[in-house]
Amino acid sequence: WHIQLLSNISPDLGHKNHLALCWELSQGLTDPSELRIVLVGRGKNRITSVRKILLGSSEENEKCSSGTKKCQRKEVKIGQQNVVIVETDLCNLERVSLEEEKEEVLSHAAPGPHVFLFVLSCKDRFTTPEQKAVEMFKETFSKNVTLYTMVLFTGGEELEGTIEEFVGESDLTNFVDDCKGNCHVIKNNDESPSQRTELLQHINNMVQKNGEKFYTKEKEEPEKEGK
Repeated sequence: WHIQLLSNISPDLGHKNHLALCWELSQGLTDPSELRIVLVGRGKNRITSVRKILLGSSEENEKCSSGTKKCQRKEVKIGQQNVVIVETDLCNLERVSLEEEKEEVLSHAAPGPHVFLFVLSCKDRFTTPEQKAVEMFKETFSKNVTLYTMVLFTGGEELEGTIEEFVGESDLTNFVDDCKGNCHVIKNNDESPSQRTELLQHINNMVQKNGEKFYTKEKEEPEKEGK
């Protein structure tokens, strides 16, 4: 995919800029004008509510939609940023289908997602099926995927106490810690634009802290000793 991207570089770019861009792509550095998000988790309604918040109340700005029944790609212009949203039913698939679904997810989010939003609910406790979904997610994309993951809680209007208290009481501490503490809460009954703005700001801040890098398949492989 590096070759395909580089073929779109303007010939007017200077040699130095061309080499700099080649280096950035090889390092998995992001283009700040585009943000690629993968929505994953158990529960179609949860993921749908997040997608609606990201797309806004009107979908007139939506540029395109593609994908299979299980994996969907949507694209929307928000301010100066092109936001790509990939939805996957990954956690509800049989293990034999996971590799195929993973390849489709990464294809829709090429050259790689900046963030995986693992969607959970403040209404429910962290049950055994959801624990298994988290493990399946990490096994499918490798443990390093948590460096690019934000835990997103829906149903914030029903949250009693703080999100920190909820995480501790729900045995979610280890997962959130694996994600470097990146978690966010949204309210299902809040349709104000500010909720989308706050979520995107949090995501973009996370991307910056990651050195503006995105997840790639190469990051699945553990570094060899001596490297």
